[in-house]
Amino acid sequence: GWVGRGMALFTTGEEDALASAGADVQFKWRGFSAQAEYLGGRARGDASGVILRAVGWYAQAGYLILPHRLDLALRFSAVDANRARSGDESTATTVITDYYIHRQQLKLQGEYTRTHRRALGPFFIDNAYRLQPRLML
Repeated sequence: GWVGRGMALFTTGEEDALASAGADVQFKWRGFSAQAEYLGGRARGDASGVILRAVGWYAQAGYLILPHRLDLALRFSAVDANRARSGDESTATTVITDYYIHRQQLKLQGEYTRTHRRALGPFFIDNAYRLQPRLML
């Protein structure tokens, strides 16, 4: 998470005071869905006095192409794990599909995510593919 990316800023073994807050919203209507979330966090080292601030958000929209069977969604997300340092942001674009075999209880879920990470220089690009069955009891 965001704290782990900034751990090198803190003194080894010191206590860190963490605070985070978030807000989210969801909307569904006739096969269309939309959701978004925002997160802000702050960590302060008790010995070093270092303060780490982070923000992140995502927005997603989807549509049931085949009612009760096939859902397609697109998500965009961004994280800045250290607001005091520029050039270390990461963004991700994800395409999601769900095929409902038996209502919400059994479905096949697939995702493709393209992540851009910047580490004080050029972008690093990661591609991730995931296909998984989900069984909800």
